[in-house]
Amino acid sequence: MKVSGLGILFITLFNTIALAAKPYIAIVDLEVLGRLGSQHAGHRFATMLLPKLIQESSVTVYFRSFKRPNVISNQCKKQHIDDINQMVCQLSQQHNFDVIVSGSITGFGQYAEATIEVIDVLTKSSVKLAPVAVTVQGAEQSIPEILKAIRQIKQQSSQKVGNILGDKQAFNQRQPKTIFRHYLKDGTPAPEMIIIEAGRFDMGDENGVGSRFEQPVHRINIDKVFAVSRYEITFQEYDKFALSTGRTRPNDFGMGRDRWPVVGVNWKDAKAYVKWLSEQTGENYRLLSEAEWEYIAKAGSETNYWWGNDKIKAKANCKQCRDSSDFAQTSVVGEYPDNAFGIFDTAGNVAEWVEDCWFLNYIGAPNDGTARVQPFCLSRTIRGGSWQDNFNDIRSSARKSAKSRTRDNTIGFRIAVDL
Repeated sequence: MKVSGLGILFITLFNTIALAAKPYIAIVDLEVLGRLGSQHAGHRFATMLLPKLIQESSVTVYFRSFKRPNVISNQCKKQHIDDINQMVCQLSQQHNFDVIVSGSITGFGQYAEATIEVIDVLTKSSVKLAPVAVTVQGAEQSIPEILKAIRQIKQQSSQKVGNILGDKQAFNQRQPKTIFRHYLKDGTPAPEMIIIEAGRFDMGDENGVGSRFEQPVHRINIDKVFAVSRYEITFQEYDKFALSTGRTRPNDFGMGRDRWPVVGVNWKDAKAYVKWLSEQTGENYRLLSEAEWEYIAKAGSETNYWWGNDKIKAKANCKQCRDSSDFAQTSVVGEYPDNAFGIFDTAGNVAEWVEDCWFLNYIGAPNDGTARVQPFCLSRTIRGGSWQDNFNDIRSSARKSAKSRTRDNTIGFRIAVDL
């Protein structure tokens, strides 16, 4: 999006706790660039919009100025802060952007005009409004048009983007999750994806129960937001790719197709699938790096499993997770509980190919979450363990290797997409 003019006005909407009367919670971020006169015009227009948006039943707006971030943070400590800054303090750590309303301020003084554009963050679709005067009347004129544009944008993206909005208790315990799908050229949906926020974690065996392959423990900084498939890629999803490209469908070893995780695929098969998916959607689909995989598997935990250190059978599909009388095989994806990031089957079911070459330890590994690769890589890393593995092998930090050409009934994969 190209923005011109002397000033820039940003309003950022957050989709978070579901409120019956006001489904959107918004923070107004003001950042005005350019000459001093234009800065004043942009600030003045933003403060005109603010109370009028607050009065509307369809959106709740809270103000925050990035021109003076220290003032805003200090207001959290004051006794006399108003309700608007209270909410700023409470939501200052949220980064689940939903809609951005941006605008340029052109002209000067009584000739200043604001041109506003509403953009959906995930779909990148937008609606541009007609210019209005930087006056009270101009702000009043903009309000219904902004709200109309927001409704239009959200209606357009409603079939592509869904939001998980739990009750207040669930929100306090777990971050809001944004789930979406891209669409293939034939109009059918791609795999269900969930947005993963940037963050830091310690990679490796933090509890001293694993192998030397999981050492040394090292800090990883995931600097970019990305999305990951909530479920392991299924036969249903992979078979569509195979049919489209004339490839032989993989062997299911008699365990089931449709919503069962795909097996019988090697690393190159997984790479071919994400390449095809990228071509179909116009997005950059890929395999996860090993660091990204452990980040989404630990999901904020420091224990052996995402649920804790106890070996709980009902949490995963593995060799020791079932009674001896149970039939041993893969399970339908999502049959077991999801972790704190909303992702299923990171422990057990099928092991998952990642982008990285296999290395015996983490000495020399990157700390930025990128994949560790080298030329002529014959073995790749697999993570998560499978239905044939014991509890020790489905720990969040456990790691194994397999030849890149390996196709068997225990290995599948999960995908990521850059945002």
